[in-house]
Amino acid sequence: QSVASVQKDIVQTQTELSSGKKPLNAAEAGIVTRLSGQVSGDQSVASNIKQSLDLLAVTDIALASTASILSQMKDIATQAANTELAVADRVALNSTFEYLAGQVASLLKGATFNNTNLLSASSFMADATVATGHQLVQTGQTDSSTTTLNSAGLDTAVDAAVAINITAVIVAYGSAGESAARATLATAVALAAAEGKLNIATLSIGTGSDTTEQGQAKASYAIDILTVALDTISNHQSIVHVAQASLKAHLTAVLSMSTDLQNTVDSTQDIDETALQAKLQQLSNQQPDDYYLVSQMNAADIGELKIFR
Repeated sequence: QSVASVQKDIVQTQTELSSGKKPLNAAEAGIVTRLSGQVSGDQSVASNIKQSLDLLAVTDIALASTASILSQMKDIATQAANTELAVADRVALNSTFEYLAGQVASLLKGATFNNTNLLSASSFMADATVATGHQLVQTGQTDSSTTTLNSAGLDTAVDAAVAINITAVIVAYGSAGESAARATLATAVALAAAEGKLNIATLSIGTGSDTTEQGQAKASYAIDILTVALDTISNHQSIVHVAQASLKAHLTAVLSMSTDLQNTVDSTQDIDETALQAKLQQLSNQQPDDYYLVSQMNAADIGELKIFR
């Protein structure tokens, strides 16, 4: 019996060392199956979150680039508002100013991630299942575990009310009505900015046909509009940063849970190779001793049989 038991233990130990897994009973096998499924689900969630973080990182860079260009435009408008500036100088500045405005428009349309536009009002994070155009990120293994990435919806098109009030400011520039016209324009710009309009598509800081006063008026309201546009970009950058922080927290939690569950699975089914190697050595040492004892018992039995014969 001892010989048979040792041989059985040797075979079992060698099998475990070869497979790297313990033999499990029904309850243990059920636990491993359930926890392994949760680990797989958590890994899928982590993949979703990482992809969304990549998207937000690209969005953040695009917003920063847009803000940089808008700042350059504001600096140029500030130069153009100088009363001592010659018409030719203002025209030269306007050429650069309008070029930069075109760069902003191209940036809004061209900022994409996996063929998804990140900034444009028409297609930012477009999702046919969400009417607002926002994107839902699955951050857990239940239907309620989601995070919404809010659409920026930025657009360089000038709002109609803003366009009308720009004309009013130009007409009233330098007169008693200028203050009221600028206040009305500021209100219209703020309302349009809330809808994502940067109002820079047709901005100008003076052409060759403009009088000095008209050029100054254009440069002056351009400064105001660009200030609001920069604030709009800054607000969306804040939204992106909040979303990044939230998703990073979700990712940390998911990865921690996944690691804990995997550790439980591993401790349930994985072998202790060092302990098994020591056990195998012990069994291998015991086996020849058992064979020797059996041989001695056989010799005694043979002696007794001789007596009976």
